[in-house]
Amino acid sequence: MTTLLERRRLRRLEPAAPEPAAECPLALEVVDVHKHFRKRVGFTTETFRAVAGVSLTVEPRETVGLVGESGCGKSTLVRTILGLHEPTSGTIRVMGADVNAYGSRERAKARSNAQVVFQDPYSSLDPRMSAKNIVAEPLRLHRQYSEERVKELFDWVGLPWEYASRKAAAFSGGQRQRIGIARALALRPRLVILDEPVSALDVSIQAQIINLLAELQRELGVSYLFVAHDLSVVRHVSHRVAVMRQGRIVEQGPTEEIFLAPENDYTRTLLSAIPIPDPRRRPS
Repeated sequence: MTTLLERRRLRRLEPAAPEPAAECPLALEVVDVHKHFRKRVGFTTETFRAVAGVSLTVEPRETVGLVGESGCGKSTLVRTILGLHEPTSGTIRVMGADVNAYGSRERAKARSNAQVVFQDPYSSLDPRMSAKNIVAEPLRLHRQYSEERVKELFDWVGLPWEYASRKAAAFSGGQRQRIGIARALALRPRLVILDEPVSALDVSIQAQIINLLAELQRELGVSYLFVAHDLSVVRHVSHRVAVMRQGRIVEQGPTEEIFLAPENDYTRTLLSAIPIPDPRRRPS
């Protein structure tokens, strides 16, 4: 049987078509979520509204791009979805399970179904651990460990099993990001949050990682929330795009509609900042 590694080629992969919502629960459902922080200013305390009423959905097998300038609240929203921040108000469900449910079983189910791939492949891996142990750690924590499962994860992301005993420092940036992807997929999550997953990589390696993510989505049916500043990458990988500004979603819709006919002034400003090698060859 041909493995995923043997089938992989460096080619442009279109994102897989999302499944209809009626067939299974939404991969992610964010309903009117607020997250406020309180900080002292002199002798008084002020409230900072990092996320202000965000509603967002991700369908099964869908990729939703989340874009916006630095400081707009994207990272706070991601941490809140992952359960690292308690929302001030609102509801977050992953595959129908409440991330902040009081019942430990429902909370554990929701959190195991939502995993993350971090931006920096150099700081997100423990330098003291081998690649095998990094990938196996979630499986051991959830008492699901088997060496065959770890080998399968290495195969999924295109890493030779001979590299399993190497420490993180022995890998290139692209290889480290593959290890991070394998770790995120270890528990078979239905939602993976990709937090600037290719911004720290060379352009040629970016293409490989993007193709890998697209093929994994086709093979595994996983959904992505793709957080990025590079709008050209977002356009390439996303089915829908949500534009965030000052803690709010100011516009969202199908990718081509957002890029070709944006309705919000802020969205138009973001799109105008996309670098074009030759302005005379601007795409229509």
